[in-house]
Amino acid sequence: MNPKRHIVTLLTTPQEFERILLYSMIVSHGIRVDTFLYVVDKGMIYTFSGYELRHLYPQKRSIEGFISKVLKKVTPPGVRILPSYVVQHVVDSADYYVIQCSCPSSTSPKKLVSPLNIVILAKSYLEKYKYLYSRLPAPYLCVDSRDQADFINKSHYILDLAFGAWIRRLGRIEYKEPIFP
Repeated sequence: MNPKRHIVTLLTTPQEFERILLYSMIVSHGIRVDTFLYVVDKGMIYTFSGYELRHLYPQKRSIEGFISKVLKKVTPPGVRILPSYVVQHVVDSADYYVIQCSCPSSTSPKKLVSPLNIVILAKSYLEKYKYLYSRLPAPYLCVDSRDQADFINKSHYILDLAFGAWIRRLGRIEYKEPIFP
């Protein structure tokens, strides 16, 4: 199964990193296997593959420990650390959906999408880079949110309602049916 959701965000603080990881990858008693998370920070990009990710739990101490390992350059299963110039090539490989948080300004939004993508943009990001998105080849939605984690949570909710989700619970991968088929 190929992951379908690609989340690109900039790292702000370790506390925000915890919330971004929690809302991007965790669901009730499981991990989203249809999601890739790319966190760009100071010349590097941390990639998290929901399909390969293991040993991540929603408890605060678990997430703190997981992130502290990653920031010390220890890579648990499903985590890779790459130079930031690779971000464009990684995001270009997106199959179906891109959830766009705060993309690095050097990345052209037109390169992030193809006609098969659905792009969900933070309202503040759209207002800041409106001129770049005027000729997007894909449909996009604009979501108003308090911060990056809230934006990710709302975006997953929209995609879950429309397309469903693939989730690993207790070692089994299951499909959560969409509400609006």
